[in-house]
Amino acid sequence: MRFHKHFLLLLLFTTANTFAQNAGEWSFNIDLNSNQTNGSLRENWPIRQDVGASYFDSYYYSSNRVSTDLIFSQISIRPEYQLIQDKLSVSSGIRFTHLQSEISKYDSESGGYFFIRYKSDPMSSEYARIHSISEETAYLGIPLEFQLTPFRFRKLAPYVRIGSELGFKISSFNEIKFFSESMKVYSDAIMQQYGFEPQGFFATLNSSVGFSLGAAGKINYNFEFLLPSLFLTNRNSSLLDLDGFSGFRFSLRIPLSQLRASK
Repeated sequence: MRFHKHFLLLLLFTTANTFAQNAGEWSFNIDLNSNQTNGSLRENWPIRQDVGASYFDSYYYSSNRVSTDLIFSQISIRPEYQLIQDKLSVSSGIRFTHLQSEISKYDSESGGYFFIRYKSDPMSSEYARIHSISEETAYLGIPLEFQLTPFRFRKLAPYVRIGSELGFKISSFNEIKFFSESMKVYSDAIMQQYGFEPQGFFATLNSSVGFSLGAAGKINYNFEFLLPSLFLTNRNSSLLDLDGFSGFRFSLRIPLSQLRASK
């Protein structure tokens, strides 16, 4: 992660110097995304759930049921060009995407575990006790986005944005935390048998609504809510099936004329 941060900072200053020569209708955006993802456990994982389940108060309960989680965060650096002054703009640039998926017992931090089959033959099956399985994948990609700002009222301007992105995998890592350390020798075999290497590219189609705070032609602070959006690729996690996502984005928009004036 330290390498990624240094790379993005270097790209920030390099891109700013490149476009500063044509300041005026150009601006510079830095985005931070926090996304909520809809997904479910992939069916290929032979996990024993609901062992010893019970019912109470008309609700289903199982102390052995696993939970799934996915953290989907992004950071972007986007030069933006005004096609129609302060109304319609197009932007592209560089976007770093981090996907972290996990299967765990709800009480894994206090020692809880679930069972996964790691060996099977016609006579018997053997199960391992596991606290959690996690996977992290990073992509570096190019977004393409269009923003429509219908009007501006003093220092407040609502807008609609639609975009897509294509990213390419730069790293991938997975880890199985076993109840017994002696079972670690089966980690690679389990991942090879039931998981897969996340595919080499990543694509989404997304839309959002938001508002800008700041005067026209000055530094603006953008706050937007991602509407239900789509993954165009479906093998970006070997643990979960990813259905869609929504979330929140904060961005800082700096007209390049402001950068040139500050020199």
